[in-house]
Amino acid sequence: MALIPFMRLMTAIKSCHRHADRRAMCAATWLPHLQMDWLFLIGRPSLPVVLNSLTVNVPDDFENIGPKIHYACDYAYMRGVDYLFVCDDDTYVHPGRLMGAVPYGQDYTGWYRPNGHPMLGMVPYIQGSAYWLSRRAMEYVITSRSMLRTGPDDCLLGATLWDKVQFTHDGRYEPGPTHERMPSVFNDVITTHKCLPGAMAMVHDFVWNKCRVV
Repeated sequence: MALIPFMRLMTAIKSCHRHADRRAMCAATWLPHLQMDWLFLIGRPSLPVVLNSLTVNVPDDFENIGPKIHYACDYAYMRGVDYLFVCDDDTYVHPGRLMGAVPYGQDYTGWYRPNGHPMLGMVPYIQGSAYWLSRRAMEYVITSRSMLRTGPDDCLLGATLWDKVQFTHDGRYEPGPTHERMPSVFNDVITTHKCLPGAMAMVHDFVWNKCRVV
């Protein structure tokens, strides 16, 4: 899909202070090819300044990723971002395909999980490893403040947006659990999950050197 003129995009990558190796691998593989602003989301304890990071004053553990999404939405919204792409630091992204898949006119797009989660009333959600939020969806996240609770961040986001915006499934955002379905000339995969540094280096080498995926 062609980009709409003057549309501002941003990528927020969920990380933590212990994952310097993951951030380094993202920065060495797919991030240099990404044609939009990006940042890492990091919580406490604070570190020396990390390049392109937003440090959030919450514990840096799994149960507190929700507040990171809240503050990332607030940060992006205040800077006029129209579409925010969110992913994990072990998600490999094909930048060209991502840029061609900006979901203009949609609010919440990614791999749809229809069965929800027992902790949150079985409300459907979109897999947290890779998804898009529109400016409208970001505003709901900011004003509801429900993402400031503890719990799985993608489930919390589903509960926050369930009765407010349309959820759009896009099977090109592979949720894992392995990197076997990676971008290839034989598919249209945009992202693949569970790519720890060694796996991410292998996937990147395949995509850019061995297979030259576009």
